[in-house]
Amino acid sequence: MKVVSEFAWRMGAANIAISMGMAAYAQHSKKLQVNEKATIEKAEKMQMINGVGLCLSSFRKSRLVFIPVVLLVTGCGLFSGIIYYSRIQGDYTFNRFIPAGGMCSISGWALLVLC
Repeated sequence: MKVVSEFAWRMGAANIAISMGMAAYAQHSKKLQVNEKATIEKAEKMQMINGVGLCLSSFRKSRLVFIPVVLLVTGCGLFSGIIYYSRIQGDYTFNRFIPAGGMCSISGWALLVLC
């Protein structure tokens, strides 16, 4: 139980830090187009929200809290991570996984209601 709480807290804080860094990168990058910057900003907001959810889930005492934690972490990687990668690298190969990341995030938040 304590391991899951520590993991959730650390992953939440790390995701918040990454989202802040990506927001700064998007604002100050000269190579990104306006629409790419807007897309990265949306991804960083979703990652920040998921990071807050991870931090909040670290206070839950349920044994099942690991399920929404895993879903929120996966959602950050598949949704925000792939958007960052595709917009910065110009490689859209993995974009088909973005909806799965969104569903993981939504499911993680929905399951926090039960934990």
